[in-house]
Amino acid sequence: MSRRKFTILPLVILLSVAAFLNIPQTAGTSTVPVDSLTFEVMSSDSTRMDALINGDIDFIYDGVDPSYVDSDSTNLQIVEETQNGYGYLSINTNRWPLNYTAIRVAIALATNKTEIAGYFENAFPIDAALPPANPFSAEGTFDTTYYDADLDGARAVLDEAGFIDIDSDGYREAPNSTAFAVSIVSVDFGPGTTILEHIHSQLDAIGISSTIEYFSIGEYISQLTVYHDYGISFLSASFPILDPTPLYDFTSTSYEWLLLSGLFSNSTYDTTANMLKTEMDKAKIEQYSYDLQEILFEQCPIIPVYSNRLVYAYSQHLTGVTSNALDGISSRWSIMRLHVNDSAYSAVRVAISTDIFSFNPIESTTGPSGVVNNLIWDRLLRIDDNFEMHAGLATNWTLQTYPEDSTLESHELAIVFTIRKGIVWTDGSSVTTEDVAASFNFIAKSWHTTSLNLNDLSRALAISDTKVKVIFNSTSFFNLWYAGTAPILPNATLAQHNPDKINLWDPVPGTSGDLVSSGPYMVSQYEAGSRIMLERNPDYYLDPDELFDTTTSTNTTTPLPDIDILLMGFAGGAIIAVMAVVVIIFKRR
Repeated sequence: MSRRKFTILPLVILLSVAAFLNIPQTAGTSTVPVDSLTFEVMSSDSTRMDALINGDIDFIYDGVDPSYVDSDSTNLQIVEETQNGYGYLSINTNRWPLNYTAIRVAIALATNKTEIAGYFENAFPIDAALPPANPFSAEGTFDTTYYDADLDGARAVLDEAGFIDIDSDGYREAPNSTAFAVSIVSVDFGPGTTILEHIHSQLDAIGISSTIEYFSIGEYISQLTVYHDYGISFLSASFPILDPTPLYDFTSTSYEWLLLSGLFSNSTYDTTANMLKTEMDKAKIEQYSYDLQEILFEQCPIIPVYSNRLVYAYSQHLTGVTSNALDGISSRWSIMRLHVNDSAYSAVRVAISTDIFSFNPIESTTGPSGVVNNLIWDRLLRIDDNFEMHAGLATNWTLQTYPEDSTLESHELAIVFTIRKGIVWTDGSSVTTEDVAASFNFIAKSWHTTSLNLNDLSRALAISDTKVKVIFNSTSFFNLWYAGTAPILPNATLAQHNPDKINLWDPVPGTSGDLVSSGPYMVSQYEAGSRIMLERNPDYYLDPDELFDTTTSTNTTTPLPDIDILLMGFAGGAIIAVMAVVVIIFKRR
């Protein structure tokens, strides 16, 4: 394997944080916290942008078209955020002769990623299987890059591997002297057509015969996912998590991963991925992550091509706004910290593209639903935009394994959370450890464990009036991140529902008595398809300005060695969303 340049890695997260935390974030004497939020449904991009420019709304929950942004506007602030995803080539490693590593490496060398990135606004070339926005990304650590086409290098790799033009027809034969042609498949519309035509041309330049076929979207899906009848395809991946756990699913047989992995199989990769999954030491987790990305870089079952940046815009009178690679400026942390410059104005208006799917926090966790549900339902921990963990409903936590805890099996991990006293639900009843335990047990019995990243959740126990033990079937340190960001619901509410049918629970504010929450905001008005109004929860345990002081809100204890949570990145999510040329997408709601 190549030698990695580890000297820059400790700076990766600090640099990425500095890049997007360039907006003043300290509440001054002239700012006041936001008392209410109004989410306005505006389906049109132009409508949302016009409303923002005219001062009818204060920010748009997702990115904006850069062409709408006037750089000279005095009433807007602009921030760019690198996205946690990429466009990539999937190479079918089960298709001869693409099972030869040399030909896949030659394809990577021949691809001009810089040129392809130039097709898109705000795009840039990448090499690593975890995008640069991910704190565990190995981007920039390899001895070389595939950014620019190296046709001579590609030809040399093919020559050395025995791919020679025997009959002088301009195209190489395989090492067994057999002629071949690489099958390139594409949908018949969209950017993938241009990208794959580039690949077709570059393969021709290095003497590899290829064919390119265009399919309707339905036929294309079948070619890739049902028949696996392709050599090279272009896809896009959007990761809804900021940790390295997708890496140990690259060779999974689950449906969603087949396209991402290029049907790749490698024993060294599998062994390392299993160590990553069960490791408890942060330094080793980082090392395994880099090792796995290096294998993918050298073996090229997939070829990441480019990532991009989204543009976010918000009103000049807002302060405390931050952004991250998952939620842009609409993260729970950012919205909770919002202040306004005018002390006479404490309401903020947010444009969302669609109505929320449900106020059910187990069922609806992304998009506008995720933004709203993150504010009305509480979590045990707060993960900020520096990817640091802070006390939430839980004030501290310990991690235990066997034999430290003799009640555990050797493969289990227990996290003991200490829960705040005196916290109440919006109906005035007390939040108890029984509520917390019931929330985890309910999720464990439902089919939403995947969407909440709690696949290994086993059970939870209320062991006292202040402590809850949450037990997992694996010793992965990332179980702490997943448990810390799971929604906490009242036991009385959960007792009315079947875990297998929780998707049918659709609480409606004002008409349904079981929308009882404890988050920083609560629903004050809901007009389906039009408007959601939230008011600050007067009983929430953190004053708005305390959110600016993170030094007093972290109280973490653990008997495990060398675990530094400061650089561990996570924001709630689920399995990867795989998208074929920005069309095919597999994701949770």
